[in-house]
Amino acid sequence: MRRSLIVASVVAMAMWGVTADAVGKRNNKLGTDGILKVVMADQSFDGAPHWGDRITFEVNTTQAWNQVSVVCTQNGEVVYGAVWPYPSILTLSSQAWEGGAADCAATLMAFSGAKATTIGAITFTVNP
Repeated sequence: MRRSLIVASVVAMAMWGVTADAVGKRNNKLGTDGILKVVMADQSFDGAPHWGDRITFEVNTTQAWNQVSVVCTQNGEVVYGAVWPYPSILTLSSQAWEGGAADCAATLMAFSGAKATTIGAITFTVNP
């Protein structure tokens, strides 16, 4: 599972036109057990995601998993929600989020029937 995810991420980034330098710039706040990282095309070259940027995730686990759930808030109000890896690249914007900074959480989830298990999670800040 891990190998296919990394290959899919590399293929997506190659189609996206991201350079090796941009791929190397990641939000290095590792979640539980180093489960995932935010990977972005660093358009501003500051190593941080910004509103409107496109992101994906690098998952590093041997456990079976189904999705990464992403939720972003501004002043306590949810302005963005998405499930990855479908689509494989997420754009940090929505009708409710027309700009500005936001606090985001990404949670790696596994499902077995009706039971949901959190494998790992990270938080990250999206700059304006």
